[in-house]
Amino acid sequence: MFSAEDGINPRTLKGHTRAVTSTHILGVGKEVLSASKDGTIRLWNVGEAKELQQWPIERKRAIEVLVVLEDKEALEEIGMEEEERVMLASTKDGVAVVPWTQPGWFVPRLEEVGHQISMAYSTSSQLLATGHSDGTIVLRPLRSLVPDSPESTTKLFRRNDSPIYSLSFSSSDLLIGTSTGLPCCVGIEIKDDTISVVTKEEYAGWEAVGVECWTEGNGSVWCAGGEGGIRRY
Repeated sequence: MFSAEDGINPRTLKGHTRAVTSTHILGVGKEVLSASKDGTIRLWNVGEAKELQQWPIERKRAIEVLVVLEDKEALEEIGMEEEERVMLASTKDGVAVVPWTQPGWFVPRLEEVGHQISMAYSTSSQLLATGHSDGTIVLRPLRSLVPDSPESTTKLFRRNDSPIYSLSFSSSDLLIGTSTGLPCCVGIEIKDDTISVVTKEEYAGWEAVGVECWTEGNGSVWCAGGEGGIRRY
């Protein structure tokens, strides 16, 4: 943990036994969540540098991405209105749905796509996007994760054959980064239960370096990965 004001490292949290792949700050930062390839999500008290709770994933599946649902609409969509938050843990085999206080469940990836590498959620459209090792991106409504839910529209599309390293929603747009670079922005439209996708912008000037993360601010998008450093568009 680092101070954003002076860069001082006031706390170091230790407990995971494999690489930490995702973190999430709760509220004003007194508690944080972390997810790891050791197959666990952990809740930490920052002030005491102490682990408060641990959620193991079925079969100790390595967690690649953690998404935390805290908005009322998302919790209603997934049938968890009584929960304060629900965690979605992306593994190579699918998504583990982990409620804060109740038993969770596992949603396998589609058989026709490769291993799951990346994941993002849109609060505006309530769509979940997953990126796969064969270059496929899957868009699906959040409610499709609920067991025995009615069949819903799923959209599959592909940039190329490069694994999808990173995904991030920007309003109704989706930012995509692959293992070979070539970041882009696609627009998503939902009409009559049909999901359509159109490429809005190709971000030129990136060498063939995997794009591993995205962020957005002040009218710009930033992406980073590998030896390519950070780029602003």
